[in-house]
Amino acid sequence: MSEDLLLKSHFSGEQFDQSFDRAQLPNLESAINDNRDLSLTGDLELDNKIRVWAEARGYVRRNFVADESLLAEDEDGCKYQPLVAQAFHALQAEAWSEGLEMKIFEGFRDHLYQRQIFMRPFVEENVEMNESNLKGRLRWVAPPGYSKHHTGYVIDITHLQDGQRFKDSSFINTPSFAWLSADNYAKVKKFGFIPSYPADLTNCGPNPEPWEYVYVGRQTLISML
Repeated sequence: MSEDLLLKSHFSGEQFDQSFDRAQLPNLESAINDNRDLSLTGDLELDNKIRVWAEARGYVRRNFVADESLLAEDEDGCKYQPLVAQAFHALQAEAWSEGLEMKIFEGFRDHLYQRQIFMRPFVEENVEMNESNLKGRLRWVAPPGYSKHHTGYVIDITHLQDGQRFKDSSFINTPSFAWLSADNYAKVKKFGFIPSYPADLTNCGPNPEPWEYVYVGRQTLISML
């Protein structure tokens, strides 16, 4: 009965976000204990400004994987927590039974990889590292230490159709997204996931990302009813 109520219940973006904070998930180290290198630009003063700008957008320091050797890894090299693997395979199988093919294209990211992603346009495309461009980058990418991907409980999903992969901004127009988001993400909640950045969640860090989902566990969601 609780699960049936869960699937019929409407969660606001704020409630989805709160469920991630409430979830008691294994193999995580508190962000309080995070002494990893959070440098970005090589300029300490500028790095501090970027973090202030990030937090003003709603980014928060994230817990990180305690033991990376415990992560599951798929054939594409994506890593994520074992609970994610189990839940996503069940979600994927149900989607397949309804004629949809979807895969994970991004999972766990460590701090170094997150830095590389954030700095890519400035390093590879010679984009000027001024305040406007750095704040613009924060619309799409978290600085290291602030990404949900550090937890290993976040996945980015791609839709596969006719040999093509539809991911990132193109994902929102796919049948997979329509299926996942229907009825307040009923299918997503059924398997213990939530949308990472639902459209009605404000001041959450990046712009809404319809391809990103977080595992919190069904019991966490049921406890919020």
